[in-house]
Amino acid sequence: MQMDGTPGQPTPIDAALLMMRLLFAGLVTSVIVYVVIIHVVVQGEPAEVEQPLAMSLAGAAVFFGLLAPIARRMLMPERAPDRPGAGPPPGVISPRGFGRAFAAHIVSWALCESVAIMGVVLAFLGRDPEVLYPFAAGAVLMFVFLAPRRSELEAVARAEGPGGGP
Repeated sequence: MQMDGTPGQPTPIDAALLMMRLLFAGLVTSVIVYVVIIHVVVQGEPAEVEQPLAMSLAGAAVFFGLLAPIARRMLMPERAPDRPGAGPPPGVISPRGFGRAFAAHIVSWALCESVAIMGVVLAFLGRDPEVLYPFAAGAVLMFVFLAPRRSELEAVARAEGPGGGP
């Protein structure tokens, strides 16, 4: 059986990790793009944003930031810990295991991205680019905390066993 990452075949962990890291890099870069866009587009006298609206958006950003790792943990498939002397780490992950791990990462990254989006909304409403900085910094920190890791994919593959199923 050839394991080249074609549909229905196990995916090499290196290929799966590369795809996840490319998407991850694109999402982190988008936060930087938000900052640049806000600095180019938002100009003029800052406007006052109503306190309840500002607090609601900031609260939503905190909520989404806290929800991101929880959602990731809840959506990740079963993982088996690495045991010393258990042999080499698995080199492939089943389509089911990869799909579930990928979905868990995507959901958590979308929640991280939403933190930055709340800052973009506030920056546009208040015409103040500096409002975005704490939101963008929080989003990037959450992204770093939730970066894709080889050990996660290997743990999922280990839990599936050699047959690719639980």
